[in-house]
Amino acid sequence: MRRIIHFGVLLPDYCGGPVSNSFTTPDKLRSFCKTAEKLGFTSIWHREHFTSTSATPSSYESVATMSAVSQMVEKPRLGIITILPLRHPVILAKETATLDVLSNGRVSLCCAVGHREHEFEALGVNMADRGRRFVESVEILKKLWTENNVSWEGEFHRFSNVSVDPRPVQKPHPPLIIGSAGRSAENPQRFEKLLRRAAELGDGWYAAITMAPESVKKAVDILKTLVKRDVEKFSFMAHKYVHITDGDAEDARRTVSAVLNMSLEDARRQQLVGGKEEIIKKLEAFTNTGITHFNIAPLTFDHKVLEFFAEEVIPRYSP
Repeated sequence: MRRIIHFGVLLPDYCGGPVSNSFTTPDKLRSFCKTAEKLGFTSIWHREHFTSTSATPSSYESVATMSAVSQMVEKPRLGIITILPLRHPVILAKETATLDVLSNGRVSLCCAVGHREHEFEALGVNMADRGRRFVESVEILKKLWTENNVSWEGEFHRFSNVSVDPRPVQKPHPPLIIGSAGRSAENPQRFEKLLRRAAELGDGWYAAITMAPESVKKAVDILKTLVKRDVEKFSFMAHKYVHITDGDAEDARRTVSAVLNMSLEDARRQQLVGGKEEIIKKLEAFTNTGITHFNIAPLTFDHKVLEFFAEEVIPRYSP
């Protein structure tokens, strides 16, 4: 049976830290997004990081960036991977509802708990509370997207008679994807607990980029037993960094070091980094896990990764 997988792309708008400040420009962003749409990628995604360090780059702010992207392309869905415990749910509900209206109903929101301690410190959020904050914020988002005059008395948020207008175009609300369990694969009890949370709260699950294919498959199999509604409408998602090393090896080494803060050898083991045939073979391990969506995360704005996937990879998994 032919596996049907939808392919999207994460924006490579890395900036700050070890990455040159000239790495990202509005013209590069526009050209990249238009090329992704022309080549048939079904979604464009942005993952969120608020701060950079000497070892880790940051990104453009996600909602502002995707608002700009929404006016650059007409067909691809617009995905935001947010660090939910660092977001106020009332503000995020307003932002994403507005973006859903301005994009004619194309927004998907992936909520993750976050893992960079310095970001929590910078924003004054206790990292130990992130799990409970996460669950509370998801529940608030859903209420604000679907109800008027919402009142909430929780551990972290309290408000009365709040309505968010305009409401999202998508009903009952934009797809809510839960990113979880990536760092718990070796702890079966916690692994299943976090997957259960994803099944109960979300419309899909997003694997952490650190997860190996066998862990992703294990998670998909468990989730299929936990999802109580129509599992065919539940999304199973993953992404990996992608960089084609055919050509200048030293340039590949510099790029991998700046963006991923690892050696080229480690990147080849952990990500889709290598020659084209090597990438195709590595990807096969992920497409065999049961995922329904796969997002590629190029390390640069060079369009050759987009073209390679559109010409040699995506047709293998198209209807």
